[in-house]
Amino acid sequence: MLTLPSSGKNLTIKAAGKVTQEIEDGARVSLSVKLALNYGGQIPILTRDLDLCQLMADDDDIETKCPVEKEKVFTLSKTVGIPQTPAKGKYVILVDAYTKDKKRITCIGAELVL
Repeated sequence: MLTLPSSGKNLTIKAAGKVTQEIEDGARVSLSVKLALNYGGQIPILTRDLDLCQLMADDDDIETKCPVEKEKVFTLSKTVGIPQTPAKGKYVILVDAYTKDKKRITCIGAELVL
Protein backbone atom coordinates (compact mmCIF):
# COMPACT_ATOMS: atom_id res chain seq x y z
CA MET A 1 0.00 0.00 0.00
CA LEU A 2 1.26 3.46 -0.92
CA THR A 3 0.40 6.37 1.38
CA LEU A 4 0.66 9.84 -0.10
CA PRO A 5 2.18 12.31 2.38
CA SER A 6 0.29 15.37 1.05
CA SER A 7 -2.04 16.53 -1.71
CA GLY A 8 -1.01 18.82 -4.54
CA LYS A 9 2.30 16.99 -5.09
CA ASN A 10 3.57 14.75 -7.86
CA LEU A 11 3.58 11.00 -7.46
CA THR A 12 6.20 9.03 -9.41
CA ILE A 13 5.60 5.35 -10.06
CA LYS A 14 8.55 3.25 -11.19
CA ALA A 15 8.60 -0.31 -12.47
CA ALA A 16 11.16 -2.58 -14.10
CA GLY A 17 10.70 -5.89 -15.78
CA LYS A 18 11.78 -8.41 -18.36
CA VAL A 19 9.45 -9.00 -21.28
CA THR A 20 8.67 -12.70 -21.66
CA GLN A 21 6.85 -12.28 -24.97
CA GLU A 22 7.02 -9.77 -27.80
CA ILE A 23 4.83 -6.69 -27.45
CA GLU A 24 3.68 -5.35 -30.81
CA ASP A 25 0.90 -3.33 -32.42
CA GLY A 26 -2.46 -4.52 -31.18
CA ALA A 27 -1.39 -4.90 -27.54
CA ARG A 28 -3.92 -3.43 -25.07
CA VAL A 29 -3.87 -2.11 -21.53
CA SER A 30 -6.91 -1.90 -19.25
CA LEU A 31 -6.84 0.63 -16.41
CA SER A 32 -9.30 0.71 -13.54
CA VAL A 33 -9.36 3.12 -10.58
CA LYS A 34 -11.92 2.59 -7.81
CA LEU A 35 -12.60 4.31 -4.51
CA ALA A 36 -12.82 1.72 -1.71
CA LEU A 37 -15.77 2.10 0.65
CA ASN A 38 -15.58 1.47 4.40
CA TYR A 39 -18.09 -1.39 4.23
CA GLY A 40 -16.12 -3.29 1.58
CA GLY A 41 -17.60 -2.09 -1.69
CA GLN A 42 -15.89 -0.01 -4.38
CA ILE A 43 -17.04 2.90 -6.55
CA PRO A 44 -15.55 2.97 -10.07
CA ILE A 45 -13.81 6.31 -10.70
CA LEU A 46 -12.04 5.61 -13.99
CA THR A 47 -12.06 2.75 -16.51
CA ARG A 48 -9.99 2.87 -19.70
CA ASP A 49 -9.04 0.38 -22.41
CA LEU A 50 -6.05 1.73 -24.33
CA ASP A 51 -3.78 0.78 -27.21
CA LEU A 52 -0.54 -0.04 -25.38
CA CYS A 53 1.80 0.76 -28.28
CA GLN A 54 0.05 4.08 -28.93
CA LEU A 55 0.28 4.92 -25.24
CA MET A 56 4.00 4.15 -25.25
CA ALA A 57 4.52 6.25 -28.40
CA ASP A 58 2.58 9.27 -27.10
CA ASP A 59 3.93 9.38 -23.53
CA ASP A 60 7.25 11.17 -23.04
CA ASP A 61 7.72 9.43 -19.65
CA ILE A 62 7.91 6.04 -21.40
CA GLU A 63 11.23 5.57 -23.19
CA THR A 64 10.53 2.06 -24.54
CA LYS A 65 8.51 1.95 -27.77
CA CYS A 66 6.85 -0.87 -29.71
CA PRO A 67 7.75 -3.38 -30.82
CA VAL A 68 9.37 -4.63 -27.62
CA GLU A 69 11.43 -7.76 -28.19
CA LYS A 70 11.08 -10.86 -26.04
CA GLU A 71 13.66 -10.97 -23.19
CA LYS A 72 14.18 -7.19 -23.24
CA VAL A 73 14.67 -5.65 -19.80
CA PHE A 74 13.27 -2.15 -19.45
CA THR A 75 12.24 0.36 -16.83
CA LEU A 76 9.18 2.54 -16.73
CA SER A 77 8.70 5.75 -14.80
CA LYS A 78 5.45 7.71 -14.76
CA THR A 79 4.79 10.92 -12.84
CA VAL A 80 1.21 12.01 -12.15
CA GLY A 81 -0.05 15.06 -10.31
CA ILE A 82 -2.27 14.55 -7.28
CA PRO A 83 -5.04 17.18 -7.12
CA GLN A 84 -4.82 19.84 -4.43
CA THR A 85 -8.17 18.76 -2.97
CA PRO A 86 -8.78 15.10 -3.90
CA ALA A 87 -11.53 13.02 -2.34
CA LYS A 88 -10.05 11.42 0.78
CA GLY A 89 -9.98 7.66 0.92
CA LYS A 90 -8.32 4.53 -0.38
CA TYR A 91 -8.05 4.16 -4.15
CA VAL A 92 -7.60 0.73 -5.73
CA ILE A 93 -5.69 0.82 -9.03
CA LEU A 94 -5.59 -2.17 -11.40
CA VAL A 95 -3.65 -2.34 -14.66
CA ASP A 96 -3.81 -5.35 -16.99
CA ALA A 97 -1.79 -5.52 -20.22
CA TYR A 98 -2.34 -8.05 -23.02
CA THR A 99 -0.66 -8.93 -26.31
CA LYS A 100 -2.58 -8.62 -29.56
CA ASP A 101 -3.37 -12.35 -29.12
CA LYS A 102 -4.90 -11.63 -25.69
CA LYS A 103 -2.06 -13.26 -23.74
CA ARG A 104 -1.43 -11.51 -20.44
CA ILE A 105 1.73 -9.40 -20.38
CA THR A 106 1.36 -8.24 -16.80
CA CYS A 107 -1.10 -7.40 -14.07
CA ILE A 108 -0.33 -4.62 -11.61
CA GLY A 109 -2.38 -3.71 -8.55
CA ALA A 110 -1.83 -0.85 -6.13
CA GLU A 111 -3.62 0.97 -3.33
CA LEU A 112 -3.20 4.68 -2.76
CA VAL A 113 -4.45 6.33 0.43
CA LEU A 114 -5.17 10.07 0.28
